[in-house]
Amino acid sequence: ALIRVADCYFISRRYEQAIEYYDKVVSYDLNGGDYALYQKSLILGVQNKYNQKGEVLKKLIQSYPKSIYIDDAVYENANLLLLSEDFPGAIREFESLIKNYPRSQYIRKARLSKALSLFNNQQDEESLKELKILLTENPGSDEAKDGLMLVKNILVNKGESEKYLEFV
Repeated sequence: ALIRVADCYFISRRYEQAIEYYDKVVSYDLNGGDYALYQKSLILGVQNKYNQKGEVLKKLIQSYPKSIYIDDAVYENANLLLLSEDFPGAIREFESLIKNYPRSQYIRKARLSKALSLFNNQQDEESLKELKILLTENPGSDEAKDGLMLVKNILVNKGESEKYLEFV
């Protein structure tokens, strides 16, 4: 019942009240604690409270490793690290998602974001390897199209634009 109340507050954008009820679910150790933490992280993201969002996601990941929301939490946490320009941390989290949750809906996005993180961390060759995997496994996807743009940028920056055709 507490989750339903929290969800009603969430839907009506009464975020502080929603957080209060999600926190009760977690503190009382009720079923749905993983869901409550995930929903709370979404609210904190909407409120631009990224440090708090990261803490909540880490708690979800550590407390509920078998949750159906675990890949969502890992992906969200990796994106937070990418946005805060913690590229090594983002690379680790995206790699964790790719390795530990191979059937996740986020795999293509994680590969692209990992490649971007590698590029931003001056690891061009590793970025190109990740992009090659993305393009091979998902050639027609939106992520592959974005990946090709990144490949082009990397190769042009390196003065090796002729290698672009190997990726197409």
